[in-house]
Amino acid sequence: MKYLFILLLFLFGCNPYKNLFYQTINERTPEEQASAIKYMRNENIPERHIKLIVNGQIQIGFSYNEVTWAWGYPDSENETKSQNYTWTQAVYRYRVPKTYLYFENNILTDIQTVSY
Repeated sequence: MKYLFILLLFLFGCNPYKNLFYQTINERTPEEQASAIKYMRNENIPERHIKLIVNGQIQIGFSYNEVTWAWGYPDSENETKSQNYTWTQAVYRYRVPKTYLYFENNILTDIQTVSY
């Protein structure tokens, strides 16, 4: 029980990185942005990726986490798994234009936009 409390406290109470994955980097205060960038550097995210993320941009080759830092979480996801691969379609329904992102093993492989 003691360890469960400590884990919950870390996850929801005193974890300085807890909000890194729930907001785009541009929705954060300057202090939170600096903390997010420090975290990305500690995770060995390439500097060129960090610059794109800070500007709200993505590119083929980004990890799923890098995309969510830049754009936030998708509105919906579809996932297919096999023994060796996981394919994910992330739908950003409310972006203009509506965008579908395709990931293979959590790496962005294709971007599809839909114009109305």
